[in-house]
Amino acid sequence: GGSPPSPPPPAAPTKAGDEEGLNFRDLAGAGGACAPGRVFRTANLMAPYVPEGASGRVFASRSIGCVLDLRSEDETRTDTPHPYAATYRFRRGAPEPPLAAGAVGAEARYVVPMLERGPIFEGVIKRATLQEKMSLLFWGLFDGDRQQRVFIDKMNEGGLLALSEIILDECKPEVSYALRVVAAHLEKGVPVAFQCRLGKDRTGIVAALLLLALGAPEERVVEDYVKSHGSDQIALGAVQREAERSKKKGPRLDRNVFQGARAETMQGILTHLRGEYGGVEGYLDAIGLGEDWRARLREAGSL
Repeated sequence: GGSPPSPPPPAAPTKAGDEEGLNFRDLAGAGGACAPGRVFRTANLMAPYVPEGASGRVFASRSIGCVLDLRSEDETRTDTPHPYAATYRFRRGAPEPPLAAGAVGAEARYVVPMLERGPIFEGVIKRATLQEKMSLLFWGLFDGDRQQRVFIDKMNEGGLLALSEIILDECKPEVSYALRVVAAHLEKGVPVAFQCRLGKDRTGIVAALLLLALGAPEERVVEDYVKSHGSDQIALGAVQREAERSKKKGPRLDRNVFQGARAETMQGILTHLRGEYGGVEGYLDAIGLGEDWRARLREAGSL
């Protein structure tokens, strides 16, 4: 019973970006583990609703030379064009693009999608009961719409925390590459911004891993995450696209379980990291970011 707690007030705007409705902030604000002016998290800088010239002002005011874009390819179709010097796309099984191609005044964009249906479906299967597994596999052979209904029901049941756990577990190649891109640019002295559609879920996971790797205490990581609370939108990449295509024939994604950025979600993510990997260092080891990479990241990104 009782009314839900009120969302925290929005952070006070500081420079260009915060006041543009971009959910933009410097990771240095999360407890001081990250040096100021080096790593920024944001909603989509190229969204059509962003005021004309806003992204350019953000890049110029922070000297950002690398944008790490965690969205699916189809989420980028309505973007306002930005004159990137180069765009690189991470694809599993393909040669990795260069890690540090961006420079101040010649921004590189790295597209590293973290919500493709394939890995998310794999994660849902692993978390399903035997009956649900059989249903998902059976209907996958005979009735794609029925399979989609079972899939969406399972997604709604798990909500944002289960989805975040699936991203950590099933998108290890993408998470590894994204963090190495950040570290490599910081070593060159090139500030980095990373984004998804709302700057909340995928961005929140990457921000948490970076902050933890830099030595931020967990309570600061949670505080940073909840600063993005308040939006009633959801942004679930290719999963959302497919759900919307079939919504006339079945259940919708439940906005109530995917919107917002609540403390308990990040606390659950931290519990998952501890329970499955022994903590963030164990997770980073599991994705190929051993102590050498962690030391490089700390050297380049810490105070």
